[in-house]
Amino acid sequence: MVRSKFVLLVIVVVLPSRGSSCFWDSDTLAAESRDKPWIVEIITGRFERNPPEYYEIRLARVSRELEESPDRLDLYDDAAVACDRLHRSDEALKWLEKKHLALLRLSGSPEEVEHLYRYHANLGTVLAHRWIRAGAQTSTLSEMKEARTHIAKAIELNSEAHFGREKYQLMAMDWIIKTRSDVRENYLPKESFDPRTFIPFSEDAHWAMYRPESSLDEELADAVEGVSGLIFLGDAWQSIDVFYALQTALQADGFGRIALLAQLRREELENSGFKSLHPPLAELPEFRKVESVDSRSISISFFKRARAEADNWHRARMDYFEARFAEGKHPDTDPDFWRDFSYRRQPPSFPFELNGHRAVHSVIMTFILVPMTIVACLVLARAIRWRKRRVCV
Repeated sequence: MVRSKFVLLVIVVVLPSRGSSCFWDSDTLAAESRDKPWIVEIITGRFERNPPEYYEIRLARVSRELEESPDRLDLYDDAAVACDRLHRSDEALKWLEKKHLALLRLSGSPEEVEHLYRYHANLGTVLAHRWIRAGAQTSTLSEMKEARTHIAKAIELNSEAHFGREKYQLMAMDWIIKTRSDVRENYLPKESFDPRTFIPFSEDAHWAMYRPESSLDEELADAVEGVSGLIFLGDAWQSIDVFYALQTALQADGFGRIALLAQLRREELENSGFKSLHPPLAELPEFRKVESVDSRSISISFFKRARAEADNWHRARMDYFEARFAEGKHPDTDPDFWRDFSYRRQPPSFPFELNGHRAVHSVIMTFILVPMTIVACLVLARAIRWRKRRVCV
């Protein structure tokens, strides 16, 4: 539980898509070298996302550079990811095939294992996105299975990449494949208490929030960090399934109030017409809701204000992008790209502490600590005056 609370303090993708995958390109390296957004910022949408033109400009540049330097393996990743962000999956696959040929030419190089990992991670992600964008048809499930094979290979080569969150990408893929492979007989994962989520929580883990000092199983201890990474570094900002997984992970780890925010985001997506990737079966239970959360109205009010502020901040970034692109500038090639960006508003503060109701702390401060401080000051002042009188005598 201590580790999970630390993760929430530290942490807390991107065109419309319902996928839950993570890419690896220049933006991944830059994002992981910076401080990650807090979980509340991820849920409310106050994290960096780029417009289509950002990827169009990058693609044009790396295409030119690869003509001159065909052995620059990192550029193939940039080109493939840019194409996928632009929903040009087939073109992305062609760039990855070119990278594969370059890897064969450079076999034995010091960077081979790292770039093999990136190749499989990106290839699995692109294949999964292509399947989803084509309608996520059960008849073509073999494509998702192929994607799953590449993600599993990537994890085998580098299990700690993306801070281990590709483990949860693989869970999501297994969940999709399972729910579509055994639809009539046993479509629910036996090990999962909640068939709506791709994280195989046991019943004990799901209800852990009702037991003081409880925590998730060690294998799932990083679930909050892993799933939030699918949003922050992946393409899951508009995924109902990923936000539901985040909701259940937070709730199972005892963070009910933040879990409620994830639920509100999921409901926001549902109201906007987004759908789950789970087949719509008659016997499928409804999404579970976060219950027994005090001050519910305060959390709901905060979510609305935070979402509105995050949208305003995002629009300000998009407007700035447009103006700088018109000047021929791009963050890849201009280190001062963001120098003149200004947005003075701060996001609203989350009205609760991680370990309890902020009101409880306010009560303690108001009725215990503050009076004690006043009394101590009065005693000290009286002692000083008494000492001065003795000196005068």
